[in-house]
Amino acid sequence: MPKMSLVYPRRSTCQPTHIHSSYPYLGWEEQPQRLTSSILRTEFNEIVFYETVSVMANQVSGLHQFTWTSAEPLECTSLSVKIRSRDGQTTSEWSNTEILQGNDIPSNEKFQIYPIDKTVPVGSNTTFCCIVEEGKVFDTILYNGAVINTTRLSRRSYASTVVNQGPSQSSGFNIICYNSQKELAGTVLFVGYPPLPTDFVCETHDLTSVVCQWNDTRNTLYGKRGTRYSLNNRDCPQSNLWQQRKQCILSQWEGNFTLVAVNPLGHYSLTDSAKLSHRVRPVAPTIQNSVVQAWNATVQWQWEYSTYNNWALVCQAELTCHGSKTTHTFSGVGLHSVFLSDLYPDEDYSVKIRCGAQENFWKWGNWSEPYDFKTRTYAPDAPDVWVWMNKDYTGQVIWKPLTRRQSHGQITGYEVTLLIENGQHTDIFSPDTTAAPVNLTQIAASSSGSMIIATVVAKNTDWLSQPTSVVIPLRSTDVEPQAVPRAVFVDGGFPLFWQSDANTTFGYVVEWNDAFCTQNCPVEWIKVAAGNTNVTVESGKALEVLKVEHCFQYVLNILYICLLLVQAKNSSVFVTCYFWLWTVFSNLKSRIFFFPQTET
Repeated sequence: MPKMSLVYPRRSTCQPTHIHSSYPYLGWEEQPQRLTSSILRTEFNEIVFYETVSVMANQVSGLHQFTWTSAEPLECTSLSVKIRSRDGQTTSEWSNTEILQGNDIPSNEKFQIYPIDKTVPVGSNTTFCCIVEEGKVFDTILYNGAVINTTRLSRRSYASTVVNQGPSQSSGFNIICYNSQKELAGTVLFVGYPPLPTDFVCETHDLTSVVCQWNDTRNTLYGKRGTRYSLNNRDCPQSNLWQQRKQCILSQWEGNFTLVAVNPLGHYSLTDSAKLSHRVRPVAPTIQNSVVQAWNATVQWQWEYSTYNNWALVCQAELTCHGSKTTHTFSGVGLHSVFLSDLYPDEDYSVKIRCGAQENFWKWGNWSEPYDFKTRTYAPDAPDVWVWMNKDYTGQVIWKPLTRRQSHGQITGYEVTLLIENGQHTDIFSPDTTAAPVNLTQIAASSSGSMIIATVVAKNTDWLSQPTSVVIPLRSTDVEPQAVPRAVFVDGGFPLFWQSDANTTFGYVVEWNDAFCTQNCPVEWIKVAAGNTNVTVESGKALEVLKVEHCFQYVLNILYICLLLVQAKNSSVFVTCYFWLWTVFSNLKSRIFFFPQTET
């Protein structure tokens, strides 16, 4: 607010003998103990202030001073001021009246409004005045588009007060005064906060210079009224005025840092101090290239600053594949590369790198830009193969389709080979095929052999998988079955148990299919590791028939298979058990022993 001060030097008498004016201050020569001041609006002779106050001496100048703050800008109307002093019971005569001329005097005929482009703090009250042109009639005052009440101060001057003001936009609040002819005069009021920076902290990115950052939590003044910052008495650039997070850079690390924030409403300072080695935050590296294999990749990058070459770093590589993220951490002096293992062939990966100081770790640096690469293809996994045989020596060699992670590349097809005693036959099947039909009627009738070996190989664009073989018996005899527990539905599935054979180390296969299917049945199976004698098949598998079988394995050229069939049908349980003992010689000829079966 505008202020008017009354200033006087020390004198020996009580009477103010001289009052001088140098706007906006008034002074007189005297030394009273108390002062009575009378201030009136000159034109209407209205009392604005009348009060007796104690006056104190200025410790530097030796002068006494009394300050009065006007509710309206001093330009709004002329004020008449007179004073008298009091010393105990003695009161002086009134001084001569001094007039502080306002801008509403007849010689100043212009259309005016005050204050002009003022800045005030949030929550304050502000009084505006409008001085209409000589000979014109006042109409209204608008504050930010709304009409506000007015008080007449003089013949031409009108005032309005706005209380508890909120923060303005960057362009401020518009105050417009209209006369009766809709001519206008205007001003702008800026309402904001004194500066209050927070979270001031300094760090180095290049091991030489310093970058200090802070948050500007109350940035409501902009442009020439915006907050100005200095760091260690050096002005900070204003390039990031609109950002809440601000920064300032010095060319050399100085250890102790002082931030000073100043705007028209006040100032605020913060400090920070640290050793350079305790505040290292590396910049983001620039990934240049990679050396990619099927199962691993080496990613290489460069640093913007050569000072990193001798600095102990700890780095992180964030690897993304199909939306799944994994993080690898590694350390070393002047790191420029990372070896990424345990990848999958023929997969698209994205990697980004960030680093920090290995000693006195401060903060992680920024992530690099993502770098994309694709691993090479590799041989597919060997397919999981099984066989279904009908009673008429026809059937299917079946396999489970390879998943993307098992394919190691785009699957282009499958090779199915039947190995018989006088040769072999190979067929090629499309990548969406999971079964190969077989017809062994003629072979069974004419061959003296006891089995055929079917082999399946998966192919992708560059590789062949290892072959998977399954033995198809041509002769069989029935055997007496072993006792098998009833299959009971428990907790969403059918748990199965069987007796182990102490003389073998083979695993098992659990197979199930539709009990009412008799020809080329769709079949599912699970392999169970050696030593396990139980498994639970989930109810979602459409259980009708459950089988437990020894998995085909070659041990000392002997293949031993035990098939245990549990058929759940109504309330009865049918048990069929086959024991096959195959002796397989190096020339692939075999003998088969088949024991009679019994049904209970």
